[in-house]
Amino acid sequence: MRRPDTRNVILPRQRTAATGAAGTGEDVSVALTAIAEGFLGRTYLAHPLDRTGPERLVVNLDAFDCVTFVETVVALARLPAAGRADREELARAVEDIRYRGGRLDGYASRLHYFSDWLRDNAARGILEDMTARLGGTPWEKRVDFMTAHRDRYPPLADAECSRRVRAVEEALTGMPKVYLPRGRFRSQEARIRDGDILAVTAEQDGIDVLHVGFAVRRRGRIHLLHASEAAGRVVVSPETVYRYLHRRRTRTGLLVARLRGGPGCG
Repeated sequence: MRRPDTRNVILPRQRTAATGAAGTGEDVSVALTAIAEGFLGRTYLAHPLDRTGPERLVVNLDAFDCVTFVETVVALARLPAAGRADREELARAVEDIRYRGGRLDGYASRLHYFSDWLRDNAARGILEDMTARLGGTPWEKRVDFMTAHRDRYPPLADAECSRRVRAVEEALTGMPKVYLPRGRFRSQEARIRDGDILAVTAEQDGIDVLHVGFAVRRRGRIHLLHASEAAGRVVVSPETVYRYLHRRRTRTGLLVARLRGGPGCG
């Protein structure tokens, strides 16, 4: 594997926030939220993983899209809580959650679909999918946007890469899935914790998730802490998640996941 593209070592305030993140799920959630809030104001960057040539590990602490923001915060939360971590430790932590089975093996090994990202990380004990426990209902969703729009994804010009991605899409389409419809969100809002991962499900066929971020509670209501394209930076949205979901019909509901204890937090 090529040397990872990392622009900074871990910032002291992010590492300090994670110190002592052990024990209960509440401890993990508090630590993860503190790490995420340490990035408030950082720049939004569209398509940060798109590079020419072979797939390589990219880690950037200066700018994010919504997915790489979530990945970076989760990776930091799973690092050893005491002291500073170096580039290699952070890179390995990101690889572990970004790629299928925790190993970079070409473009097709990246967990491109967020429902697949949640499934793979939950299967390996990194996350707990909370959606069913929060009243999730069956979710029939065809997932095939990438291979249906191969011109948008240059690596899919390679036949073997395209075949591997297609196999992932077929598996995701065929497996049982649940989501929390937006109409049920208010009845479950009190059960969502700060630091829970919220993935906004899509109405459009072919796409599973439109946007991702973290839950944070403000004045008793859940808001989204995320890398926002509209704001151009990492923000806590002033509107509630309930309002965010209902503002556009294309936002059908949520997938909800919670970080389990790991090397640095459990």
